Amino acid sequence: MNSIAYFIEIDSPNITEDFIEKPLIGVESAEHFFSCQINHDKDVDLNLHIYSEKWAIKTVAINEGLIRIPLNSERKDIHFKVTSLESAAEILIYGCIQFVDRLPTPVFVVGSPRSGTSIAANTLREVLHSKHSSETHIITAFADIETQLNKNFYNSRASQINGMALSSFPKSYVKAELIKLIRGAFSTTYMNSFFIDKTPGKLMISMLDLALYAFPKAKIVFCKRRAIENVISRMDKFPTMSFQQHLEGWVKCFSEWTAIKLKMSSILKTRNWYVELDQYHIANSPRSAASKLACLLGLDIKLEVKISEKFSTNKPETKNLSIRPIKSLASAEWSDEERSLFLKICQPTMAEQGYSLDEYYFSNKCSDT
Repeated sequence: MNSIAYFIEIDSPNITEDFIEKPLIGVESAEHFFSCQINHDKDVDLNLHIYSEKWAIKTVAINEGLIRIPLNSERKDIHFKVTSLESAAEILIYGCIQFVDRLPTPVFVVGSPRSGTSIAANTLREVLHSKHSSETHIITAFADIETQLNKNFYNSRASQINGMALSSFPKSYVKAELIKLIRGAFSTTYMNSFFIDKTPGKLMISMLDLALYAFPKAKIVFCKRRAIENVISRMDKFPTMSFQQHLEGWVKCFSEWTAIKLKMSSILKTRNWYVELDQYHIANSPRSAASKLACLLGLDIKLEVKISEKFSTNKPETKNLSIRPIKSLASAEWSDEERSLFLKICQPTMAEQGYSLDEYYFSNKCSDT
């Protein structure tokens, strides 16, 4: 039995994720074939193209909408694409199958800086006995690489000329190689064992898709905090940044999270890959916060209690112990001009996230959920 990871990309504007009946990324066991059912117009004939050595292509008809790709004995990456008989030049979907061994199921803790990522990650590391590391920034080290490689491989002049080597590379090649690089970087760091990665900031949030392509069974913990408290804390720890930069940084983290949450829920065809954890609940309702994490990670009640106890004793990180919780925007030690700028930049996102401007923190005046 082979353990394989796969990804499938939609390449035609005329089809959606529903074209494929299974998640578009995943890990599974298979003995001889990778199988995938597709939904398509029965009157349209589809062809499956499988790449082999020197990118030679074997083409087979798809019968009854079932893709069956034989697994090679060499355990090499298998690249494929699907086209219609009427328009063979138009790629409907493409993808890659990779053989994997001991692929871990990590937890990625993300969020705006000063939103509880440290206590969430450190608590999980202690309770689940994960190798400790403060912040890795491994995923963010690969920022823009895929974009640049796609440009060079698929949009360069050479790639458009038949006969040139670049013109024969499958569209899945760049992502497949990038995924292997990411897995290799984490394997070197954690020796293929379970790990908890904490990397705060909007760049990491925007790159969670790559994290999930590399580790399809990973779980994501998105830590969040109301803008009033978050900005005050950010100003104290990062004093060289302007007030406006802190406001925009808070908003951009939520913007990136909203986009990636929608994208990956569609690709994974489930919402059971993430949880949102507010720092308010870590500090004030530790059992409720622990329950959310336990549910996401499938932990038993003993581990849930341990997480709750850690939250109760290890309070969220504060750089300056003189800082006290702000009860409302009006009580923040900001100028009228700063409050006006805060409302202009942050209020729309505050409303979307259910945050208030008053002492209740949440707009529905509910603080225990």
